[in-house]
Amino acid sequence: MKKRSFLFVPAKEKMLEKIPAFNADGIIADLEDSIEPVNKQDALEKLSLWLPKLVGSHFIVVRLNKEFYAKEFELLDRFPVGFMLPKFECPEDYPLLKQLAEKHEIWALIETPKGMAFVEQVAACPHIKALAFGAEDFSASMGIKNDFQYLHYYKSRMVMYARAYKKNVFDTPSFHLNDPISFHEEVDQAVALGFDGKMAIHPKQTSYINSAFQVNDPEEMKRIIQAYEAEQKAVSIINGKVYEKMHIDHMKRKLNEGGN
Repeated sequence: MKKRSFLFVPAKEKMLEKIPAFNADGIIADLEDSIEPVNKQDALEKLSLWLPKLVGSHFIVVRLNKEFYAKEFELLDRFPVGFMLPKFECPEDYPLLKQLAEKHEIWALIETPKGMAFVEQVAACPHIKALAFGAEDFSASMGIKNDFQYLHYYKSRMVMYARAYKKNVFDTPSFHLNDPISFHEEVDQAVALGFDGKMAIHPKQTSYINSAFQVNDPEEMKRIIQAYEAEQKAVSIINGKVYEKMHIDHMKRKLNEGGN
């Protein structure tokens, strides 16, 4: 199944126990920003106890702490989870990267100017499976507003390099918890830019994300593909629209991602 929505969940027992009921495609179990420094060791231990109960309900990605990711990895290595590496700027930041990638899906979280400047090298790294954008920290470090009009270039840049190196790419979480119109606009913009999905910070956000990133009208796309291939032309006009092979290949990819 295509992974469209990933919900951040703090690695706290009262939150971890709710995960099976969430309708996100994936869960980002967070050991970093949502955990107070004095509680990080407890959160790590709690997560290690809960993971055997959770891995069957969702695909789990664990966001580690850059300062002591090696210790966290050592404890969690035995579980079939992915790892999100925060403030990723270059592979040398994480000496154990190759070892992590031998058994786990690795996400690079781009949230600093240096990370954005070297995002092509990050996307080209064979040990990285997916890129994710952390706009809140990135905007603060750049001194700009966390708003689409100021982030359009950076988001497009991430998507471009992700596509160039065949990596998945996920948009930043939205903080519009009580403004559904702005939230829907932000999700729709992520779809239009070509992101594979979007991260979320609240369970109520995942339904719209899933809907927005779902393949639109798969039966209609199948009819267009069939009509195009039946004509055996490089360019076909179907239902008043022009289609070339690249359009057909794109529809086939989306149908395949949607499991249709």
